[in-house]
Amino acid sequence: CRAIGRSNCFHRNGHNAACEASNTTDMIIFAAIQILLSQLPNFHKIWWLSIVAAVMSLAYSSIGLGLSIAKIAGGVHSKTTLTGVTVGVDVSASEKIWRTFQSLGDIAFAYSYSNVLIEIQ
Repeated sequence: CRAIGRSNCFHRNGHNAACEASNTTDMIIFAAIQILLSQLPNFHKIWWLSIVAAVMSLAYSSIGLGLSIAKIAGGVHSKTTLTGVTVGVDVSASEKIWRTFQSLGDIAFAYSYSNVLIEIQ
C-alpha cells in the first residue's frame, strides 16, 4: 500500500518530488500480530490459519491476474520482449547478464524455503 501511495505521489507531483512513505505503522501492526500469535499455547491447533493463508494467497493471485487483464484490456501496451529488455537500448550486455544471475539467485533463494513450508504444514 505504501508503494502504491508513493507511486501515486510521483504521478501527481513528478518524479523529482520528495515522496516519502513511512512503514512504521505497518511494522508496529505486524509486530503486534506476531506477539499475539507467539502467545498461543497450542500453535498446531490453529488450523484456521492455514485456511486464512490459502485465501490470502488466492486473493493475491487474483489481484495480480485482474491487474494484468485490466492492463491488456486498457489498450496501452508497454514494449516487452520474450528475453526482457533490449541490450544496447535499455541496458548494457554486462548489466543484462548481471540481472539474469540476480533473478536466478532470487529464485534459488526462494525455492530453498519450500521444503521448510512443507515441514511446517
